[in-house]
Amino acid sequence: MGHRLATPAIIVWHFHQVIFDPDVYPVNFAFIDGRVSEELYKEEHELAFEHEITANMRKWKDVITDPDEIKVFMALDGPKYTWRTVGAVARQTGLTEDRVLQILKEYNMELTRLSETPSASDTPLVGLLERVG
Repeated sequence: MGHRLATPAIIVWHFHQVIFDPDVYPVNFAFIDGRVSEELYKEEHELAFEHEITANMRKWKDVITDPDEIKVFMALDGPKYTWRTVGAVARQTGLTEDRVLQILKEYNMELTRLSETPSASDTPLVGLLERVG
């Protein structure tokens, strides 16, 4: 008896998810080709999406070879750091703030991320992309 109630319920639920869901209306074409947009995948499978992004992210140790750049990335890769000020990185590396900013801008959104919001001291904040997203 239970299967007679469960089967129509599953069918109705499935049609709602595939056809009538407002997020994908008029139809989610994943049932045809198995593909969904990046936005929908991120929304419906957030943890899997973040895991994929992190797994595919380039690591700075595989890319950086210039000695100045290595100093900057080592300063950003401290055990407790997420965001740091450009001034703090410059002081730690012995490089000028301009040189540090030049290096960071070169790799912005590939390996590093410059914050759009400055720190309390009104200096730019920066972090490794693998840590700050």
